[in-house]
Amino acid sequence: MLQPYTCKNGEVVQIAIDEDDSYEAKVFGPNGEKIGGMVFHLYEDYDTYLKLTWMYLDVNNPRWKRQGIGREILLRVKAASDLPITASSNDGQRRDDGSHLTGDGPAFVAKMRQDGIIANDHT
Repeated sequence: MLQPYTCKNGEVVQIAIDEDDSYEAKVFGPNGEKIGGMVFHLYEDYDTYLKLTWMYLDVNNPRWKRQGIGREILLRVKAASDLPITASSNDGQRRDDGSHLTGDGPAFVAKMRQDGIIANDHT
């Protein structure tokens, strides 16, 4: 189900979160165009958590970055799943699950950890 989110720049995007199994989030711009999303992987080992394995918000245009969309997705997924969310550390390792951090990823994850939205990583 699409739900609106008003970006820092005042534009409204639509966020859809698949709550059935993957908690994949997709974001659509004002004209219905896909602008990005986040993919999470459910881990059930010594505890149960979601790991952020892929994120992007610049499919068509980098203007959607730094608009609060990523933070909003994390908050919505965390609330919907009632699970902690982790992300890999910025250690330079390329991971098979795609969870290595590139581009703006390291700074974004560091800020979300600082704000208590992303927990420390389990890897």
